[in-house]
Amino acid sequence: MDLLTDCVDRLQRLRSPSDLAFTRGGDAVIATVTPERRKAGESYQSRLWRFGLDGSARPLTEGPGSDSTPRLSPVDERLAFASDREVSGKKALFLLAEGRAGPIGKIPGTVEDFRWTADGRALIALAADRGLDAAATEGATRYAWGEEEDPAVTNPRTARRRLYRIDAATGATIEAGPSDLTVWEFDLLGDDAAIALVSADPSERGWYRARLARLDLTQRKAEILHESRWQLQGPAADPAGRRVAFLEGWSSDRGLVASAIRILDLAFGKISTLDGEDVSNVTAIQWRDGESLWFAGWHHLGSVYGVIGLDGRVQWSEREDAIIGPTSFLAQITPAPDGTGFAAIREAVGSPAEIVYKRLGDKSWRSLSSLNTDLMQGFEGYPEVRAISWPGLGGL
Repeated sequence: MDLLTDCVDRLQRLRSPSDLAFTRGGDAVIATVTPERRKAGESYQSRLWRFGLDGSARPLTEGPGSDSTPRLSPVDERLAFASDREVSGKKALFLLAEGRAGPIGKIPGTVEDFRWTADGRALIALAADRGLDAAATEGATRYAWGEEEDPAVTNPRTARRRLYRIDAATGATIEAGPSDLTVWEFDLLGDDAAIALVSADPSERGWYRARLARLDLTQRKAEILHESRWQLQGPAADPAGRRVAFLEGWSSDRGLVASAIRILDLAFGKISTLDGEDVSNVTAIQWRDGESLWFAGWHHLGSVYGVIGLDGRVQWSEREDAIIGPTSFLAQITPAPDGTGFAAIREAVGSPAEIVYKRLGDKSWRSLSSLNTDLMQGFEGYPEVRAISWPGLGGL
């Protein structure tokens, strides 16, 4: 086998982890593992795996189809996930309990994201109607499933991204989002409300002018809280439901916002900005407690991650040349339940993506997965990296 053929063969056998979620006890990370290639006419045959902090690893699902987006119940061991095992190309909700997985709910669209309510009695799911487009970071493909129409016809006035409430015990499903708006992203604000990015235009054009809104999931009404001439991303409600953190900045495509952190006080409507050298290109945020947030973002050609207080002081941060996140589009870390450590997906020169873990104060990562270790044996050229520079105008 020549060098080029060997290189292509190895790259096609890579497996990529994503969608990290800690178990309630914090002793393991559940992740989606996706192969690099797929057969024609099939979705990527991704599976859910459990990676223990003790070094153990085992698959949790066997498909068929694509299993992804693990979400653990906040009150017990039930694991919810999305899968297209029933209809190729259309993600539905499934529950894994006592080693058995079964469908739950009847959602007309394809599931893109979902959350458990705090009491574990229901799930709130975001689903896209047939004919809408996936984000550019997901390939910008048009959602289609089942038998194709000829010609295929999509009515943009009726296709939207919608929120649904699914009873975790019975599977009873009702639409819970506003009837006249499309929902791009959301986070729960209690069990009957949400903070969300919404727009009247359901097409990708609408995302560029999405507004931040508070949703009443019982009355199906929206209260607009913030409008911007820039793009918004990643709304996250604090534990007490008093503030919302989000990102706001110019972006060419959905999912690519990298900016300072914005904080909205829900009681007074005041917005403040957390900015600085390490938090000027943040791509993902999560509340650590009522007064601080975990963050991750880009720094030069690498990543930065840490904790920042609402006073704007970076309490702790680290920088690396590696990509700390599931893709080169999204820098991200996943905090452990007790807040003493965090997991991430790390990719560096000579080291393809693997799941790693670090406790606060540690200098080095601990490897939790070895999905691609064998492929790298004797493969020092992955990837080839060369530094290229040239003089620009004004001495740049």
